[in-house]
Parts: sequence; C-alpha cells; structure tokens
Amino acid sequence: MVWGGILGEKKCEAVLWDRDNWGTITSKRYVDNVLVPVIQPFWERESEHTAHPLWLMEDGASAHRAHHTRRIREQFGIPKLNWPPASPDLNPIENVWFLLKDRLNKRHPRPQGLEGMGEAIKEEWDGISEVHLLTFIDSMPERIQAVITASGGHTRW
Repeated sequence: MVWGGILGEKKCEAVLWDRDNWGTITSKRYVDNVLVPVIQPFWERESEHTAHPLWLMEDGASAHRAHHTRRIREQFGIPKLNWPPASPDLNPIENVWFLLKDRLNKRHPRPQGLEGMGEAIKEEWDGISEVHLLTFIDSMPERIQAVITASGGHTRW
C-alpha cells in the first residue's frame, strides 16, 4: 500500500506501508506511521503559507474514520472534509494514482522485488510535476459540473 498527499501543486512524501514491520493497517498504525510523521508536519508547514483554511480529504478507510485517528487529527487541529460514502470520487489524488500506476507499468525493465518496486514508486512519485498536479486541481469545476449533469451518476472522471 502506498499513501501520498497533495495540496495544490505540492506533494508530501510518499509512504510505502511496511507490512513486515508495521503489520496490517489499524488506526494506531496509521496515526503512528502516516498521520503524525507525514501529514501533521506537512499540514503545519503549509498552513503557515496560505490564507485559506485547509481541510484533509481522506477516503472511507476504517483507519481514517476511527475514533483514535479523529482524536489525533483534532489534537493537531486538522479538520477533515466530510465526504458522503456513496458519492462520486472526485478527489484529484485519484488522478495522481492513475498517473503513478501508468508510469510504473511503462518501466522497462520492470522493478524486481519489494525493494525495487519501492524505489520505483518513490522515483515516479517524486517525478510527478507541479504542472500535473495543477492540471488535476484545475479540472475540479469540470468534474463537479459533470456530476451535477449526471445527477450524481457515472461520469468520465
């Protein structure tokens, strides 16, 4: 599993879930390995440089919804965007994941083993440009209009 976050044209570091050392994803492990060491410092740093309030957008994973995770987010003052569970997924990070997977699939030779794949993921994540990120962000009005036009149904996004 790979975790990553974007804010406009900025990315925080990608986290490759270390299942051998961390085990399965639980609220505590998510907090200890992603929220506290990656999200919180990125959030704090970026909050200082913007006049607009920031909101964390996470999917409906149980580790994101858990009481412990919510308590730690609140402790750090990180508000979470409430996202309906059956809503269309308009999060621009989904485009980033698609681009990352596409780049990984085009690698020749293919990465070998977990270590090789981890290195390739980090290289490709780091190679995703500000231009790509802003293109995904700038497409939001069109995505939202497509969802409205489809009355919440399927869109090309």
